[in-house]
Amino acid sequence: MTSTTWRPFSILRSGPVPVPQWTLGLRALQALFAIIIIGLLGYSLHYHGGAALQAPCITQIFIAIITLLIILPLTTAIAPFQQRFYDPRTALVLDWFACLFWLASTAALASYLDITSASFGVVNDFGIQGINANFLSGWKTAWDCGVAAAVFGAIEFLLFAIQTLVFAYHYHLFLTNTIPMSSTTVPYGVPPPRRNKVTVSAPQATDPAALEAGVAAPAYAPNGMMHEVHPAHRDVIAPVPPPPPPQGSVLAGAGGGAGGVEKPVSHLPAGGNAAGGMPVTGAPFARDAEKEAAPYPVEGGVL
Repeated sequence: MTSTTWRPFSILRSGPVPVPQWTLGLRALQALFAIIIIGLLGYSLHYHGGAALQAPCITQIFIAIITLLIILPLTTAIAPFQQRFYDPRTALVLDWFACLFWLASTAALASYLDITSASFGVVNDFGIQGINANFLSGWKTAWDCGVAAAVFGAIEFLLFAIQTLVFAYHYHLFLTNTIPMSSTTVPYGVPPPRRNKVTVSAPQATDPAALEAGVAAPAYAPNGMMHEVHPAHRDVIAPVPPPPPPQGSVLAGAGGGAGGVEKPVSHLPAGGNAAGGMPVTGAPFARDAEKEAAPYPVEGGVL
């Protein structure tokens, strides 16, 4: 029986966490709404410093900038340079904090908008009830921009809440090794998992005789692997056959020919070698027979 030592936070291991592909759409919407909120609240601050809306406007602009520059780059590491800083535990914590910050800033902005809308009918500091129409129109536009920013801030809170729950669920599956890999991808931290691809190399001949003859195998095989020759190509890379033996024997019978000139013959027995066993049919045996027949005179013949 083996004993295991428990280490604090050992269960929160790091690594690429596969998540659904549609979560990248959530990240894109988060970035888009953050840019829109910065533009809307920038106009509100430009008009008389935002007046009563200055504090909540600055707060929400701050969280929007943090979302674009820190939270999204560290939680969605798609580019190669982002992968060096990505960690799923950090991404989960940042999503959770972003969710809380967007909730707080949206609630603050909405409460200040309610206070400002109720103060339009109040007289000014000089006791004059008639308010400049241009001032009132400009302030109304700044107020409308604040309302739109509050609505988009609420949408940002919902997007980050959904993203946090989805990522926390898939991180739990990642820790328990039960994540459904077939329906997910890996957009955070690393590229999608590699698949085994068969690379094709140059033609490889498996027979040395075919290589010497300059005949290459037309079949292709994966790099570094031996392969069986396809039946359709066996005739192409078949071993080169040896040269055929001469058609006729170089040995001649004893006795004179028609022209009175005798041909040298071997002293070997007819149809066999010196041992009297094997027939002389191949070229090597014929050459040996010629060497043996040359030094000896043939009986009844003319050298």
